[in-house]
Amino acid sequence: MSDQENKINKQLTGQLNKSTGVFPIFNRPVLFSCLVFIMFALIFSLLTFERYEIIKEDRDKEAIAMLHQAKDKLDEVLTQSLSATKIVAFLINKEGEISNFDSIAKQVLESGKGIDALQLLPDGVIKYTYPLKGNEKVIGYNILQDSTRNKEAYKAIEEKKLFFAGPFELKQGGMGVVGRLPVFRQDKFWGFSAVIIKMSTLYKATGIDSSGNNDYYFQLSKINPDTKKEQFFLPEHKEFSKAKSVSIFVPDGEWKLSVISTAGRLASVNLFILAILGLLLSVLAALFAYRIAIRPKKLNELILRRTSELNKSENKYRSLVERVSDAFVALDSNWQYTYVNEKAGEIFGREPQSLIGKNIWKEFPEGINQPFYHAYHRAMETQEYQYLEEYFPQFDKWFENDIYPSKEGLTIFFKDVSDIKQITLALKQKEEKYRTLIEQASDGIVITDMEGMILEVNKSIQQMIGFHDEELIGYHLTDFLPQEDTVSNPLRIQELMQGKSLLYERRVKKKDGTFLDVEVNSKMASSHTLIGFIRDISERKKIENKLIYQASLLDSVSDAVTSLDVNRSIVSWNNACEELYGFTVAEVIGKRIPDLVTFEYPAGTSNEEVFKQVFTAGKWKGEFNFIHPKTKEKINLLSNINLLKDNKGISSGFIITSKNITERIKAEEEIRISNERFELIAQATNDAIWDHDIIKNETWGNKNLYSIYGLTYGIEKIDFEMF
Repeated sequence: MSDQENKINKQLTGQLNKSTGVFPIFNRPVLFSCLVFIMFALIFSLLTFERYEIIKEDRDKEAIAMLHQAKDKLDEVLTQSLSATKIVAFLINKEGEISNFDSIAKQVLESGKGIDALQLLPDGVIKYTYPLKGNEKVIGYNILQDSTRNKEAYKAIEEKKLFFAGPFELKQGGMGVVGRLPVFRQDKFWGFSAVIIKMSTLYKATGIDSSGNNDYYFQLSKINPDTKKEQFFLPEHKEFSKAKSVSIFVPDGEWKLSVISTAGRLASVNLFILAILGLLLSVLAALFAYRIAIRPKKLNELILRRTSELNKSENKYRSLVERVSDAFVALDSNWQYTYVNEKAGEIFGREPQSLIGKNIWKEFPEGINQPFYHAYHRAMETQEYQYLEEYFPQFDKWFENDIYPSKEGLTIFFKDVSDIKQITLALKQKEEKYRTLIEQASDGIVITDMEGMILEVNKSIQQMIGFHDEELIGYHLTDFLPQEDTVSNPLRIQELMQGKSLLYERRVKKKDGTFLDVEVNSKMASSHTLIGFIRDISERKKIENKLIYQASLLDSVSDAVTSLDVNRSIVSWNNACEELYGFTVAEVIGKRIPDLVTFEYPAGTSNEEVFKQVFTAGKWKGEFNFIHPKTKEKINLLSNINLLKDNKGISSGFIITSKNITERIKAEEEIRISNERFELIAQATNDAIWDHDIIKNETWGNKNLYSIYGLTYGIEKIDFEMF
């Protein structure tokens, strides 16, 4: 039992003791009964009034908390509505064409709450709506031609921002509000992106209940821009003049959310019962006053029990406040603390009870002239709700403050949001580092969503194709591809969404109308974005085309002519190559010759040694052989390899000419064998034998011929003229 309860008990007990023995007047039954009746009537009147004040304050505090919670939910629904209209607006490209409306609108509705339908209104006419079911009646409806509802629409166009209209009876049935975001493409008004919110959906999403079933009546209202009178969204309640309210800012002004407690009637009934009970007890006390002298203990127990109930009610209220996760303080009009909960004491580093009755600016003088100091004074002076998020140097923390004024002072909810701030700053730093890496990349970088809409580009790609970022962001990739390529070389977004990385070549459109050959390396960047690294290969393509052209000129040449790029990959392959190696052009382009055919070089020579000499000397010539991959026949080649360089002296490729010398090698071998046989026979005979080569003008003779003419065999030469 608290000290205050003990004090009250002692006072009441003392009064009872005096009434029974100190004054003789209490020995007169009638007078004593009247005095007892008056005394008890006064006591119960005071108790009833105190009970009323506690219940009223308790319900007011709880109503403010409920109002704050409903406001947050309503703000969330309105924020989601604005986001939804912007997302749907992104489906409109610069030509005003719309893509994937139903699929995106479905995802938006599934991911959010509090939205009944999404619409697109080209030139103010409703042509697209999701879901269509239940909204068929509005298709074709021109909002700009409806004089009863077009004021907010024209206002939205004029100010180029989202405006809410309503509540009013919707064309498809039911009461609701409509948020319309004007859409402009190429600096011209295109139409609206709209969100439909039925009032029943809005109330359900925010927990607003006008029936009073949850002990509260809610009311949502706004000032009508035409009549300047307050317009109510819900049926009016006669007691709303005493309601607690808070403003909710929307693009066309502000809404007012109000709440009153339905438990007031129940409290009135309880208080009435308590008053009647007090009256009955007073009457019973008067009737049985003469017996009080022998029953003071029971009377004391009754009073103490009633006092305990009042104390329990107060403790219940305090317990409710202590369970609030936010820090909570109450100040009177003199800036003195009247209440501090445990969470606030924990943040201040002080015992809550030690601050009661003390001036906030004397306890925390360093707060004077800080932003929250001015916010507190502004709330007190204007009697309007204030919100503030600010850094408090003394505690080295960020605090979020919700300040509710009243004539008696301020009620302040605040919480430490330092961790959230640190995370926000860390994300910002990470974003800046990421941005630096992208901007410094030499390759062009393009980031898109899963539909191919461009979200971000770096400077390299802008320089590469001549468009600025504002001319790229928000447009589809196909806007920068040749029309014919979208069919022959389409985007492969589905493969990328499966986690594949793709490397391929394509053409992109430059600002001057020409096309640029690029190599694209693309993959998924996150769960909802794709990234492409783009490299200019126009010079490489020119060289390749030149090699192909040169090779085409050599198709009529009998020698096999092959052109390679700097990586030694086959670029061209003439008809003689097909006949020599047995592979068609389609089978070899892009491959390396050693991957197709195995060569046998002279001893001490290899493929790498050959190309090392080409890089050093600029050319190589030699004989080697290979096994034909299809006929398995051994073929002898005489080849020339020449290094190609561009006008800057940079190596750009190779030209290889090869001739099949298998028949020549075979003929030479046959001649060699024939000569050996002839020489063997000539040496074995006793006659002098000679042979003269008319073409070479050389004469050969056997040993007998050398002996006849007195010449040394194998050293001196025979002159044909001596014959």
